[in-house]
This record gives sequence, C-alpha cells and structure tokens, in this order.
Amino acid sequence: MDVTLCIYDLTGGMAKAMTGPSGAFSGMLDGKTVDMVPHTSVRAFGSEIVFAGGVRKQPAAGMRDMMGRTPDRLEAMGATQKTEAELDAFLVSVAPSWTAASYDLWTKNCNNFSEAVVRFLCGRSIPAWILELPNEIRPTPLGQVIAPMMASQQDALKNQLARGGGLIEAVPSPPPPAPEGPTMTVTVKAAAAGGEGPKKLTVSATATVGDLRELLQVDGAPRFVFMGKLLKDDAKTLKSYGVKDGLVILVVGARMSSSPASSPAPAAASSPPAARALDVAAATPLELAIARAEASGGADVLKTLHKILSNVAHHPTETKYQQLKLGNAAFQRKCLSKDGARAVLEAAGFSERDGALHITPSASAWVPLSEAERALSARLDALEAAAA
Repeated sequence: MDVTLCIYDLTGGMAKAMTGPSGAFSGMLDGKTVDMVPHTSVRAFGSEIVFAGGVRKQPAAGMRDMMGRTPDRLEAMGATQKTEAELDAFLVSVAPSWTAASYDLWTKNCNNFSEAVVRFLCGRSIPAWILELPNEIRPTPLGQVIAPMMASQQDALKNQLARGGGLIEAVPSPPPPAPEGPTMTVTVKAAAAGGEGPKKLTVSATATVGDLRELLQVDGAPRFVFMGKLLKDDAKTLKSYGVKDGLVILVVGARMSSSPASSPAPAAASSPPAARALDVAAATPLELAIARAEASGGADVLKTLHKILSNVAHHPTETKYQQLKLGNAAFQRKCLSKDGARAVLEAAGFSERDGALHITPSASAWVPLSEAERALSARLDALEAAAA
C-alpha cells in the first residue's frame, strides 16, 4: 500500500511573497526564501490521517470538500508493509499523546504527527525542511508576524475537519507510579490570573525540571518560574534551582493537564516578590541586569523595558520602535535613570549610535531580543502572581 504526504501552505503563498527579493522580510533568513509554511497529513488505505483537535482518520475522497482546497504538494513516502488494522491499533495507542490540549504551534503540531505516522508505516522521515522550518523562522520577525495567522488557520482547519468526524478516542493513561526514595511536595500554579487552580504534587527529591513537565502532562515549552528565576534546563534538578519541600513553582504560557497524578490543593506560602533567588556567580548578564533594574525601579521599569522590547518584536517592520533617543526626557525618567535598565536593553541587542540606542531586526539579532523579552515577561508574571 502506497503512503503519501499531503502538504498544504498555511499562508496561501504569503510567506513566499514576504521573504522573496522584494518582500518585507527579505534578507532576514540569511537570503533564504520560505516557499510555504506547511500543514501536513498522511494518506494511506484510502484515508487521510491528521492531527487536528486530536488524531483523525477520515476518507481521503472527502478531504477537498471539508477543507475547501487540495494539497499544494504531494510527496510519495513509499510503500508500507503494515496492514490497516495495524495502523488503526497504532493510532489508538498514540491518541492519548496527541490531544487538542497537547497541541503546540511550534513544537507539537500536525507535521510532528505526520512524522510519527510515516515512521510507523514506512520507517522513514518526512522531508527535513518541514521539521526544521519552525526552528528557523520562530525567532525571526517573520515568525512573529505569521504566528497569529498560522494559529488562526490551524483553528479553522480543525473546525473544518471536525465536521467530518473520524476522531480517534484517547484512552486515559494510567497515573504514574509513586516516586521511590526521599520525596518532597511542591505546589504548582499558573502565574496568570484566571488560570487553573494550584496543584500539590509529590515528587522525588532528585526530580528534574523535565520530570515535573512529564508529571504535569504539559507539552510544548511552558516556562517554570521559581522565585523569579526561570527553570530553563529540563535536565537540571529542581533542588539545584533552590526548590524545597512545601514551596511554590509558577507555570507560565501553557495549560496544565486537568488530571495529573495528584489532586488540587491550596497553594503553599511563597516568598515575597522582591526576594530574588539569584545566584550571582551563575547568573547571566541579562539576569543580573534585570535584577539591578528591579531593585532600582521596581516593576514599573520592568514593564517599561518589556514594552520597548515587545514593540520591536511585534512590529518588526516599524522603524519607530527600533530607535530610543537618549535625550528624551520621558525615556530618561522612566528607564535610563534606573540602574541596570540600559544594560537590559544592550543585552537585548540595542547599541548606541548618533545619540540614540538602535536595534536592527535580523535573524541573528532576534535571539537575544526574544530571550530578554521572555525573561522580563517571566519576572513580571512572578511578581503579579506573588502579589495576588
């Protein structure tokens, strides 16, 4: 049985126009033109298999009517030796891991699912450019611009495909076994107001950040924050970040599963927001600069810095956000008069020229800018949650 990869362009040609020689983002991907931003599905046994609001297997003949379009490309993946019954059993087995709640636009999407299906059926990978593209465009101005459009298109596709049914029901996974050896209890709660309630979890005393992610059944890349510090390395233990029994960890930017291995409980008392667990010897220049700025100007200066960086990130083609005049009285009062504020901007990529701080968006410049914006956002989330 032949297996085919169906490739649809989520942008309808917009990505190619924007990154071409005369496009608004020409040159920001080291001269590369992005031909399309792909949405994929897999055709086999007369069905089209896709990750859209869960795992779906629908008649291939009806896809054009449901989606209102045909694939922009069809890629032959080869022949499979699996039977349709084996495919169905595989889809049932993976459905709990590919749910609507686990979807992530950049890291766990339809293309990642197509990769898993093709590997099962044919023992090979889908084209590398499809899997590598998110990492190339995510930190760039193009990624910032098209992300809302991609999310909107995915939602529309999900709704269209939902009308055709074919959803593979996910059988709930059994709860993980209780940890062996010494344990500690931590409370995890959403940093943003209106998020899910706190959850009290019992974990191994040597549990890593990755273990916490798995226990909460969160996918993608949610950020964990403890006393203002990002827990950014999944391989490190919670203890190495200073987490101890009875303390609170904040989760930012992702929903927690409604059924972790333990039940919700009231949040434990956390340290006041101004108490920063910052290891000066191990801290990065950006972390030190943010701490200095907060000590000098509190949350107000952090909000000002975050607004400056967000303007650049979210409006990468507007030059008015790429220049900060050093002589501007309001800028002096709200930002430059605070110790550490200028260092935050410089760590984000701003540099002085002709009496102003300038930043020029590019593929390489977008990495420090994004890191600084996320770090400020995490600290502000932590301050807000601690004050609530």
